[in-house]
Amino acid sequence: MVARDGRLVLGDLGLVFFIDGMHTRVTDKYENVGSRDWMPAWAMGMRIEDIRPSFDVFCLGKLLWAMLSGRSILPLWYHHREEFELEKMFPGDESIKWARQILDRCIVEEEKDCLQTAADLLEIINKVLPAIKCHAQVVSEENAVFRRCEVCGLGSYNRIANESISDIRNFGLNPMGSRTFKLFSCSHCGHVQIFHIADPKNSRPNAWRSPG
Repeated sequence: MVARDGRLVLGDLGLVFFIDGMHTRVTDKYENVGSRDWMPAWAMGMRIEDIRPSFDVFCLGKLLWAMLSGRSILPLWYHHREEFELEKMFPGDESIKWARQILDRCIVEEEKDCLQTAADLLEIINKVLPAIKCHAQVVSEENAVFRRCEVCGLGSYNRIANESISDIRNFGLNPMGSRTFKLFSCSHCGHVQIFHIADPKNSRPNAWRSPG
């Protein structure tokens, strides 16, 4: 909602009551504890005494999805279905991938998978916002070859050398001990990215692991 002075005001998320001596209620006692299209499925049939802060975290996640998508309704936790997937709606916007870091921790089927408090949600948001401001890329093994080049912005990165010591030496590097590397090159300008795997027990560097 918009206040008279132009400020944005977050309204209620489906349940209205006042904490006072008279226990004044606006929502009837036998109503659901939230709006059907916004509340989490796990809260169906719950009494107000059983509702935890994760309920509102789920609703805030849906509100964020609506703000980004421009749509008003997201059924249940289906933000990864093709018709509701933000990355499908905005295929050319790299920054939209950062929304997944938040939505995947809010809009979920089971309460145990949801962030438990607004403080937990704020912690993730405080990590995502600086990344967006510096145009950071969401990286993982599954979408590595689709990463846009940080130099020319036209090509994508392809792996040109794996952890093999002989592969690395072909590029003029001579790693010592158990250190291993992965090399990626832009398909357009040839820019090379090198990732060092610090822990030899792991097959992938931290940056290329799936988010979350």
